[in-house]
Amino acid sequence: MKRALFLFVIILIFITNISLASSKSPLSPDELVEKMRTCFEKTLINNYGNHSMPELYNMFFESFYQNNGDYILETDREEIKEINKNLFLDSFYFQFYPKVVNVSSRDSILIIRNKCKEKGDSILMISYNKNENLRTHGRRKFNTYYSWGGYVEKKLLNVNSGSEVLLEIDTLRQYLGNEQNMFELVDLIKEHPEEIHIEELKDFVVIIFWKYMCYCSNYDMVERKKVGKYDKF
Repeated sequence: MKRALFLFVIILIFITNISLASSKSPLSPDELVEKMRTCFEKTLINNYGNHSMPELYNMFFESFYQNNGDYILETDREEIKEINKNLFLDSFYFQFYPKVVNVSSRDSILIIRNKCKEKGDSILMISYNKNENLRTHGRRKFNTYYSWGGYVEKKLLNVNSGSEVLLEIDTLRQYLGNEQNMFELVDLIKEHPEEIHIEELKDFVVIIFWKYMCYCSNYDMVERKKVGKYDKF
């Protein structure tokens, strides 16, 4: 009888914990970006010491630029793991980054694009073959693709932040698409160093460089999973 009562209490506690966990309010995209940025800025402090935040951003940009991107920050992998638990959920991930679909021909691209239009689904990135993804060598490995109609457009680009950098990015995307090269972003900020204090610009930097942060922490952001050390960014 005591054993049965003990098991009943254990099961009841287990069910209660599950219920409490499921009843927690999920993060909003704004809260998730805040966590990403806090993590990014803590990483800069841990790597470069106590400096003003604009100085830290610029020190990182300089290191990244001078080493042609072949530069690794020491990161808190556990913190990034916790953030990615939220980010890698479909409901959040597609707010920021597009789904990658591998296709074999240009005809397939047209078919998929038409299907997306019918569904009103604009968050799609298409790669021509399985090996040509967002971790390939060369220029593309430093590109981050952000979702059409997602958080970046709605909250960062289409606002009156007063940032010349974001204004130029918003203008260029109308011709080049929702694709941002990390080096080009650094170049733009170097032309307007006084803007690094603008909140929307710092959020944009973190969203674009989160792929790099994942790489430093052995996460494949495209596949949305933990991986071993890999040499393809």
